[in-house]
Amino acid sequence: MGMYYKTGLKALDSSTKSGKMVDRIMDKLPVGVKVKKSNLYDIARIPLDSEKEELKRFWLDDIKPTPEDIVVLLGAMVHNDCPDIKVRDLIKIAHPASKRSHKEMDEYVEKAASLICRTIKA
Repeated sequence: MGMYYKTGLKALDSSTKSGKMVDRIMDKLPVGVKVKKSNLYDIARIPLDSEKEELKRFWLDDIKPTPEDIVVLLGAMVHNDCPDIKVRDLIKIAHPASKRSHKEMDEYVEKAASLICRTIKA
């Protein structure tokens, strides 16, 4: 789960750097694992504090997380703002855009995919 939408794009759209890295992580997950990309806030900018609670409720109504779900939170702002949800696991990792070099990006993808795969198998 990312934070907010880029204007005119889907959540973690594959045309963005972050979306491409998330796609690479998804490619490393076991066959049959269902993934839904989403953003915590259905807005095309960082929300104002006064907007956050209503936008979180919208996310909860739209995604409807279940006790069987594993939710991956991308970045400190999402880690801090994620509503209290009852899911199998919350995985907190850095935001993909925080990685600059190709080496850092490759390591990020490998570590994130490994963590998610271990959680799926647990």
